[in-house]
Amino acid sequence: MPKYSETSTGIVRNNFVFDRDSGKQLKIQDPFLDLEVSASTLSFRTAWHQFPSSRTVMLLKCLLILQSLPETVLEQAAKKLEELGPPYFATDNINKQQAQAVANLFISDHLPDRFTADQPCLTQTRNAWNIPIILTYPYIGSLGQVGTVSVSTASELILSYTPIEEMKQTGQKLYELHRDAIQARFS
Repeated sequence: MPKYSETSTGIVRNNFVFDRDSGKQLKIQDPFLDLEVSASTLSFRTAWHQFPSSRTVMLLKCLLILQSLPETVLEQAAKKLEELGPPYFATDNINKQQAQAVANLFISDHLPDRFTADQPCLTQTRNAWNIPIILTYPYIGSLGQVGTVSVSTASELILSYTPIEEMKQTGQKLYELHRDAIQARFS
C-alpha cells in the first residue's frame, strides 16, 4: 500500500475525505484500506491479511444500502454510526508535538523551505490529528494556510494531505498577495 494519499481539500472526518462542492477526485488511506472517489467511480482496496474479508463484505453491503438514502437521511445515519464507533481511539500514542513533527518531515520532503506545519487539532473522533500547512516568512510571519496534513493518532502514518501542486499554487498566490511586504523586508 502507498504510504500517502491525496485529498482535494484536506477535509477529513471520521476517516472519510470528501469535497462535495468541487467534484475533484478524492483519495483516502486508512491503515487497512484505500478508498478513491471521483465524480463517477468508487475504488476500494484492502490489505486482506489486515482487513478480514467478512468485514469487507459487511462494509460493501452498508455502501449498497447507504447509496439509496436521501442526503438528509444519510447525514442522520452517519451521526448514528459515529455514536456507535469505538470509544477507544488512542490519542496518547502520537501526541500533538509528534504529529506536528511528522507533518514537518512530510513538508520538508515535498515542499520548499517557507512551508511549515501549524498547530495540530484532533478530529472529532480523536483518531487523527489535522495539521494546517502554512506559508511563512521571517520577520513577517504566516502569510496563510495552503493545505492540511492528517496524521493518525495511533502511528506516524500520514492519512491524507492536500495535493502538493495545489499547496504550491496556493503558496504562490499568497506570495503574490504579500509580495511588496516581503520584498520591502528583504531589500
